[in-house]
Amino acid sequence: MINTVPHGTLNKINEFVDIVFKFNNAYRLVGSLNKEEFKKFHVEPILLMDKLIDSNKIYDIGSGNGVPGIIVYIIKNVEMTLVEIDRNKAYILREISKMLDLGINVENSDYSKVAYDKNSIVLSKGLLNVEDCVKLMEKEISIKKAILVKGKKALEEKNSLENQNFTVNIIKTALYETNFVEINRNDS
Repeated sequence: MINTVPHGTLNKINEFVDIVFKFNNAYRLVGSLNKEEFKKFHVEPILLMDKLIDSNKIYDIGSGNGVPGIIVYIIKNVEMTLVEIDRNKAYILREISKMLDLGINVENSDYSKVAYDKNSIVLSKGLLNVEDCVKLMEKEISIKKAILVKGKKALEEKNSLENQNFTVNIIKTALYETNFVEINRNDS
């Protein structure tokens, strides 16, 4: 999968991974994974998200180590805001953005307090479940779509939701039990 990425993009992704691991001991950004495992299980699946991004205003909520937001920024060059409530992790995300010379905005805030731009997309890996994401989208009408990175339980979460204002699709990947949950607002 990663072999299909243009050389310059791959170099930037590898620089990102190196920087994350530079900060990992102090801030526990990736747990006990090594670089190859981190790329395989966290970075590679995000490369498949490319075709789902149809807006140039993206918010990665609960950014933590910068995945998926920084990877999406590197492959799509969109207007990206990383939203992270933890002050230390927000600081590290700003540092990563500076070190890689990325034009990413970092908000040290609770995602429920962010002013989302019109027609924006929300990304989340691990923070939001489908129900909480739909609640956010009901409150924030400017969000047109959400893409959640999920594992095996994606279908269970989808099936537990009954809301006529949104369409929820599961996009299965062939990579390491990673699935995307795409939530679209149904315009009336």
